[in-house]
Amino acid sequence: MIQLIVDNNSKESMEFEAPQVLDSGVYKCQVTKSYFKTANSGAVAVFLELDIDGKILKSSDYISNKEGKTYYINKKSGDSTQLPGYTKMNKLARMLTQKNIEQQETTQEILINNYNGVTTRTPIDNIDWVGAELTIGVIKMEENKQEKDEFGNYVPVNTKVIKNEIKYFFEPDDILITTFKNKYPKDYILNKYVEVKDTKKNNNIEVPF
Repeated sequence: MIQLIVDNNSKESMEFEAPQVLDSGVYKCQVTKSYFKTANSGAVAVFLELDIDGKILKSSDYISNKEGKTYYINKKSGDSTQLPGYTKMNKLARMLTQKNIEQQETTQEILINNYNGVTTRTPIDNIDWVGAELTIGVIKMEENKQEKDEFGNYVPVNTKVIKNEIKYFFEPDDILITTFKNKYPKDYILNKYVEVKDTKKNNNIEVPF
């Protein structure tokens, strides 16, 4: 079971990134991979691989910061706000198991990847969601590509990429499905691209993890 520091009074938010592009809409899918992964900083992410009619959608969403906290404090208001990834993955966890994300049982495994001749071994904690059937609301969006800088940090660059964002996980026969389809038709694209004047300055951007 993963160790997280949760503030149950935090406000909710939601955000999702997926590497394979679909038109905006509602899709049925099946979970093919699901696990916790801890970054070198200590921040915890949930990795998902979804099969949508043969198309594979992958995502990695942070559910905690480097201290294990699933929330951050808004400096202006002083309010405690849940990280977007925690909000989304906790909703999914409760839909599938009636338990919060930090209560999910896990099994440990070493993930071996070989990229450009370099082999990496990463410890992961598998979550027993494989095979679960889901209905998701997806939008298409345009944003900045992320590349590593000289310090190994991912920063936005002036290259546009098209990605997907899951806005909602639907319950079976959810009445909000029709509302979602009307609000986000097939040709809907959210533009999140911004010109970056100096990518080196992005090393100083303050983020919640």
